Amino acid sequence: MAPAYSNALAAPPRGVFRLGRVRTEGDWEGWLKFFAAGVLEVAENAVTSAKRLADLIRRDRKRIRGIGRGAATALQVHEALQLEPVTAIPRLVARTSLSVPGATAALQRL
Repeated sequence: MAPAYSNALAAPPRGVFRLGRVRTEGDWEGWLKFFAAGVLEVAENAVTSAKRLADLIRRDRKRIRGIGRGAATALQVHEALQLEPVTAIPRLVARTSLSVPGATAALQRL
């Protein structure tokens, strides 16, 4: 029997629960404990990742402010990239209202 955890969890939290035990032994409590532990672990990892990402964004903004001329446009592009990290210059132009040369120069600064 396959492990009873979602692919979204990527790996079972500390062990594997077999759903067959619910059917054969009525172990709903065991399943719920296992599932709740998985949800808690995923939630804790999400919070940790979000905090690390927010810290990275703050550090990047500080560094960008220090580049001098062009920092304002670079910050606009940086903000746009947070919303759409994989993009193209025309999309950056649309999102930021910068010109193509302005968006291109800001990307080069980053």
